[in-house]
Formats: sequence, structure tokens, C-alpha cells
Amino acid sequence: MVTSGAIGLGVRSLGLAKRPKELPAKQACAAVGQSRLMSLYSDAFATLDVVTAQLLLTEDDFANRKRYLNLRSTINTLLDLKALPIINENDTVATAELEALDGTPRKLILAITISFRHWWQAK
Repeated sequence: MVTSGAIGLGVRSLGLAKRPKELPAKQACAAVGQSRLMSLYSDAFATLDVVTAQLLLTEDDFANRKRYLNLRSTINTLLDLKALPIINENDTVATAELEALDGTPRKLILAITISFRHWWQAK
């Protein structure tokens, strides 16, 4: 599952009047909001007896072959264990994406989709 919304939840949790424009403030909001976002997912899926797992990624995780293979292995293992991977952009370290876009970059979603298709076909 791919998600977004950490910055918005951080803005709300911190009681800010509006979404900040400065990169460090956006990253701080993401750091606060990410734990809230995962708590909401964890609580919701727990009612269905589904364990959730958090994966915070950047495009570098797909560009570097070793990191990509480690990521793929982790996702496959989580799925084998019947845990639901919840994937989000790591907004606390991803700077270019935050400066250019709001939400999860399309390239990241595409890379994840391709990875899952590859995994599914390999099964």
C-alpha cells in the first residue's frame, strides 16, 4: 500500500495555521506526522487482524541496485509473513521531491508498482 499525508498530519498535530513553505519546516512536520499516520493505519488494520509495516523510501532506494534488492527482499518477506507494507516517501530526508511536489512523487509510485508486478510474476 502506498500512502501520503505525513506533512499534513504534522501540520495538524503541531497546531500550525497552514502548511509551511520552508523545507526544514516541511521536514519537521513530516517527522511528526509520519508517526501519527502509521498509528492510524496500525489501529485501523489491527481491527482486521492485519499487521502493518512502515517503509519510508526515496528514489535513491530504487536507483541503487543493492538498496533496491534489499528493499525487494524486505517487501517479499513482509508479504510472506502476511504483514501489510505501508510505503511512503521519506519526506524527512527527500529534499528535491519536497521542493518540487506535494505528495508522493509519481516516479516513486511507478517504481513500487513495477517492483510489485515483478514480484507477482516471479511467484
